[in-house]
This record gives sequence, C-alpha cells and structure tokens, in this order.
Amino acid sequence: MLLEAKNVSKIFQARRTSRPVQAVADASLKARPGQFVAIVGESGSGKSTLARILLDLIPATSGTVELDGTPVAAMTAEQRKAYRRCVQAVFQDPAGSLNPRKKVERIVGEVIRLHRIATTRDEVRQKVLDVLELVGMSERFLERYPHELSGGQRQRVLIARAIALNPRIVIADEAVSALDASVKAGVLRVMADLKDRLGVGYVFITHDLPVVKKVADYVYVMRAGRIVEEGPKEAIFTSPSHPYTQALLAATLGLME
Repeated sequence: MLLEAKNVSKIFQARRTSRPVQAVADASLKARPGQFVAIVGESGSGKSTLARILLDLIPATSGTVELDGTPVAAMTAEQRKAYRRCVQAVFQDPAGSLNPRKKVERIVGEVIRLHRIATTRDEVRQKVLDVLELVGMSERFLERYPHELSGGQRQRVLIARAIALNPRIVIADEAVSALDASVKAGVLRVMADLKDRLGVGYVFITHDLPVVKKVADYVYVMRAGRIVEEGPKEAIFTSPSHPYTQALLAATLGLME
C-alpha cells in the first residue's frame, strides 16, 4: 500500500487582509506501512497543514493525495470512509482530542462501533481491551476519565483509538512534543512496537530532530510550505545538502551530541 501526495499546494485567504497565504507549495511525499517517515521543520513551515490534507480534513488547492494510485478527491463516500480507517491520526493535544465526559472504554469503543469492527457489547469491550494492551495499558483504565490520566496515558489512549481501526498508516502531528523526556521515550517505544508487531507506518510530524534521529527511516524537510530536502535518515543527518537543513542541524547539534 502506498500513500502519496503529488505536488500538493494549499492557499488560505487571510481574514484581515484578504490576501492569499500559501501554507503548502508543491509538496510531494510517499509513505508505506512499516515505514517511519518524518516531516521536520520549524513552526509555520506547513507541516500540520500538509498533515490535514493527507487526512482528508481539508482539501488541497491543487495537486492530489492518492492511495494506491486512487485520488482521494475522486473517491466515493464509501471509499472515503475506508480511507479514513486506513489512514488514522494522533494529534498533539490529547486533552483536547478526548471527550472529558467519557470514560476510556467509551472513547475507544465508539470508533469500533462506528466502523463496525465489532458490534456486540462484549465484542467491543474485548477489542478495547486488546488495543489498550497493545499500548501498554490494562483493564483498570477502562473506567477512567481523561482528567484521571497522565499526559502520557492520554496519548496512549489516542494511539489505541487510532489502531483500533487497524490502520495501515498513522499520521502523528507533534504527538510527543508536549511530553517530558521519560514519558516521550515510553510513547515512542509504543509506536515502534506497533510498527514491528502490526506493520503500522507513520507520517511523524515534528520539529524535534533528536527524536527524528532516533526513530525515522526517511525524512522530509519543510520550509515556508515547501519540501526543500528529503532522503534516508542517515543521509539527512550526516550529509545534508540544503542550507536550511544544515541550519536546523546546527541549531540542535548540542542536543544531539
């Protein structure tokens, strides 16, 4: 399976000035199951906008997103629903992504029922338990509300909700940036384990180059909406060719030594 963005651009109309703002410009990338693809760049570089286009949350102004050669924009409603099962998301703010009035069992179970992964109450509950176990959580978390969980536990619930639909690719937008170092390491281990056990692929969007150096297979570097450099992780970190990539690495060199 191949998820591919081809020459994707996105232009927004600024509210105050009515002038167009180009958030993404002619960006192309590829992602496959079992592969950890990273998109890196500073804040405002267009990473999150590109993520939302890949997730079919906003349309591209031009260019296409394709799954195995089929443009998402040309898919039927049923095909689009299948696409959204296949390509799932984990966002930065788990507190904002989880309904504070619902317990963990219901938060994860709702998507299982909606997509008919399981139908009876017992089947849904067992599926919830199965995916919680995959992210390192036990049955005791079923009855907890989001405010009763730590930041790392909330992020694990978000990952569990995503993988409950058996996706092939998860788009993780700054998924660990709000976590402290030890918790971040635990969540990254969970993601790596899911990659190995389930063959899940990731499009990992971040400004954290030390994390990218640790987990990525392939790296895209974005600046001002454009992908200015791409390549295997080893090439990007040992012999970057673009001045912007070189500047990013130089700015974080102390952290990475």
